[in-house]
Amino acid sequence: MRTIEEVDDPLEGPSGLQQQRRWAPALGSDSDFTCDGAALCAADAEEPPSVSYEPPMTRGASRTLATPSVPAQSLAEGRREERELESQRKRRQCQSADSQSKALARQHETEEEAVDRRLRNAALTTRAREHEAEEEAEDRRRKDAASTAQAREAERHARLRRELPQRSALFYDASAYTAPPN
Repeated sequence: MRTIEEVDDPLEGPSGLQQQRRWAPALGSDSDFTCDGAALCAADAEEPPSVSYEPPMTRGASRTLATPSVPAQSLAEGRREERELESQRKRRQCQSADSQSKALARQHETEEEAVDRRLRNAALTTRAREHEAEEEAEDRRRKDAASTAQAREAERHARLRRELPQRSALFYDASAYTAPPN
């Protein structure tokens, strides 16, 4: 079984600004290089929060920017990062699936709203046509009644004109017979 020990970075000196982790064999087991998963998890749990530190950049002979001198990661850190990356990937997939399902729901809802709107508009149009038809029928009935009344009135006037000379003659003749004595 192996243990983790912290050592000072040789590039930084003994100041202890940057700590490296390296695997060292546990006491009494020089030949045993297998890692115990439970021990790694326990080591990860006891690990202090990581501090953001960027190692110094060095320039090579060609005056190009060289890669930073990064210490090798421990096996536990690598596994933890893999788990974090996997959880991030799953979270992104879930978020993507959620957003897609929400978009489909909005689209479906929009389609349902469009169908509802069309049905509502059709019902309103039908009601408006029925109302117009009823109003037109009522107007026709009024016009027919008015024209019938006018026709009756015109017929009555015509009859009166025809009968007036006869009536006036009868009136005058009758008045001659019924005239009061003077």
